[in-house]
Amino acid sequence: MEDPIIALYKRMMRYGAPEASARPEGCTPGRRLAVSTSGEFHVCERINEDFPIGDVDHGLDLDRCQQVQQKFATALPDCSHCWARGICQFCFASTCQYGEFAFTDRKCAGMREGLSVQLRSLYTLLEAVPDGLACGDPLIDRYRLVQEPT
Repeated sequence: MEDPIIALYKRMMRYGAPEASARPEGCTPGRRLAVSTSGEFHVCERINEDFPIGDVDHGLDLDRCQQVQQKFATALPDCSHCWARGICQFCFASTCQYGEFAFTDRKCAGMREGLSVQLRSLYTLLEAVPDGLACGDPLIDRYRLVQEPT
């Protein structure tokens, strides 16, 4: 499993600053697929079987993808003013239970606290060793080349 600080750094380099997104990070239904042994398509391999988005016989159900995305968005608390919204790790798999998506104030507070600790650690490391997280990821390396002044 990847170190949480490295994962946070990669997310920030790939997807931009927290202001870049008005919702938690999440897979877009249909963008990636997991296929169950029964042939059902799911948003990812970690989500339970309550949210199929198609199957091998009929293909991807775009209406179902939209319904799952809407159900997730409707269940979200008001994330628009949350400082962690662009780096939040809540996703379909981490919030689905019993056919619903469940967010609680306690879960959100725990997520913000964990991200706060990770950010402090990340920036402490980057201040001490600016190239300390060189990870060889082509997307991140390309981003660095574009962002760094010449």
